[in-house]
Amino acid sequence: MKKNVTISYLILTIIVLIWSCEEQEPFFSPYFLENYPKLLDNLNFYCPDQGSEKIISFDVLNQHNCYYDNIDDRFFIFAMHHTFTTPSPTITTGEKYDSKKLLGLTTHRKSYIYADNNILFYFPMVEEECDDENYLDSIFAINKFEIRSNINSKNSVLILMDIRADSTGNIFAISSEFGPQNDGYFKINLANKTFVDGHLCYELECEFECNLYHWPQYGKKGLFSKLSNGIIRGTYCIN
Repeated sequence: MKKNVTISYLILTIIVLIWSCEEQEPFFSPYFLENYPKLLDNLNFYCPDQGSEKIISFDVLNQHNCYYDNIDDRFFIFAMHHTFTTPSPTITTGEKYDSKKLLGLTTHRKSYIYADNNILFYFPMVEEECDDENYLDSIFAINKFEIRSNINSKNSVLILMDIRADSTGNIFAISSEFGPQNDGYFKINLANKTFVDGHLCYELECEFECNLYHWPQYGKKGLFSKLSNGIIRGTYCIN
């Protein structure tokens, strides 16, 4: 009899804990709730009247959007990014870190414009010791990548759109990895290696398509928009 009572109390405790978890309301930052909807309402997608040799364009929210390097105060960065992971939450002198690097192609604007948007592409990571040229050659030898999603994070291309919230540098990110990518792809149609003034460069022609999703912590979740007819063209040199 005593054993049965103990089991009953245990079951009751589990039920109470589950009920408590289900009833708990998610917390959203008031800053996110106030500013994110305003930014979405003020997004402006367009193509400048002037163009340049380097272009990234795509269709989003039934509008065509173009970024040109050195047009409209915008510039592109084609560079290696370095990351490291510590074995513990703190950084300790002499401790070994898991260091990796990856290629990024990103757009930026020099001046501040409210709700200005930029696009960012991040390619698969490799060990820090890998030679840059060998890494880039291996990346551009692959004809087609999957898009990074909520279920696929390896050997894929991450695509994000950053939206500037203020002049201090606060941004909101809309990302491919916040949801599924059933038909998304990043295709490399042309990648000719060259050297310009001693810098390693690649003449690129690429196509891409993906879904971008809201981050649920912003107070809005689900699909933001599909990016379709995406194009990258131009000669890009490692900065």
